[in-house]
Amino acid sequence: MKKTNIKNERQPVTKSKQLTMDPHWTAEGTPGVYNPPMTMGCHFSVLPVTLSDATFMPNVIGENGRVFKAINKRFNGCLYIWFDKEENVVEFFTNSNQTAVRVRNALLERMAYVEETFISKAKAVV
Repeated sequence: MKKTNIKNERQPVTKSKQLTMDPHWTAEGTPGVYNPPMTMGCHFSVLPVTLSDATFMPNVIGENGRVFKAINKRFNGCLYIWFDKEENVVEFFTNSNQTAVRVRNALLERMAYVEETFISKAKAVV
């Protein structure tokens, strides 16, 4: 598996993740269950969460994964997006480096929007 690693090194897969990986992965996926593609030649990328308050990450993901699904649908070649709560990173799998860069930029734009819209307003109220 090729990897485009935004972070300098790939985090090891934990046993809990290994147990849920399905070798019969389908594009429909399984929301809420870690089930990345097991396709040869896909690119794996890790994006650290840049939010000043990680409790707002659900706003980045969207209700029922709406935003992640929209990004997935928007970029042909984006196979899978997953937020790893333990590591505080977003993992994504794509068909090419070019798609990986586009998905990364879309995720960064969404995090910037949430930072500006939700977090700055919450800080202003306090």
